[in-house]
Amino acid sequence: MIASAAMLLGIAALGIEYRETRDEAVRIRLGAMVDAAVAETLAHPHLLRVVRRPFEAGWIESRVERRPGGRAVVRAYAGLDPRTRGAEVVVVVTATGPRVVSWRPLPPPP
Repeated sequence: MIASAAMLLGIAALGIEYRETRDEAVRIRLGAMVDAAVAETLAHPHLLRVVRRPFEAGWIESRVERRPGGRAVVRAYAGLDPRTRGAEVVVVVTATGPRVVSWRPLPPPP
C-alpha cells in the first residue's frame, strides 16, 4: 500500500512538471512570435499596420504609431489560442536603420 501511494505521488508530480514545461514552451513560443511581428514591421517601414494573419499555429499582428523626431511605437501581438502575448517597442529610425530603445510587455490585445 505504501509503494502504491508513493507511485501515485510520483505520477502526480510528473504530471505537474509536464504541464509546467508545456506552459513554459508556449510562453517562449509566444515571445518569439511577438518578436517576429516586430521584426516584420521594422523590415517594412512603410507599413502602419500588419493585419492579423496566420503565423505558425497561431496569429500575429502589429500597429505602428509615428512620433516626432524619427520615433515610432510598435505594438505587436501574437496568439496561440487561447493564450496571447503583446509588446510595445519604441524605435528610433536612424540613417542605418531602426534602433529599438525600449521594450515592455502589453496586456492582451483589444
